[in-house]
Amino acid sequence: QPYCPSRGLSTGIPSADVSAACGTIERVAEKVASTRSALAALMLVSLAGSADVAEFLVSRTAMFTDAPGRAAGSVLGLLFWLALLLVASIRYTSGDGPGKRRATLGLAGLVAAGNVGLTLIHLKAGIGGWRPMVGGGLGIAALLLALAARAETEPSPSVTRRVFTNK
Repeated sequence: QPYCPSRGLSTGIPSADVSAACGTIERVAEKVASTRSALAALMLVSLAGSADVAEFLVSRTAMFTDAPGRAAGSVLGLLFWLALLLVASIRYTSGDGPGKRRATLGLAGLVAAGNVGLTLIHLKAGIGGWRPMVGGGLGIAALLLALAARAETEPSPSVTRRVFTNK
């Protein structure tokens, strides 16, 4: 009987179809691994974006009384970054569905638009230094990683192991 190395067993599939079946399984496995890698990177980028905005807010507490609109926008940006981190983490650890993929793309689009917009405003005004540039770069990276992570994910191996072995 034909042997499929990716499954480690005989397939029972006629030899002409073995390479097609094994290739499909291997492509799916590669896609899942690629998606999980993109989600892991997205989690790191989201953490960095959250930390950047949080540090900005903590270091400028007077902004809450002097420029409450600016402070509110920064708090909203922090919430978007944290929400993106949460959704990416949930997808990474427990798999996902179409709603979680759409939420990932939507949140990544929001943080990218907001951060790139802030970068452009700061560049036009000639203020801000490197911080708005980093924020814009993180926003673009988040969107690119969210696009790379559009494929379905499986639950992480540790979650699958706990479910099936009850450990």
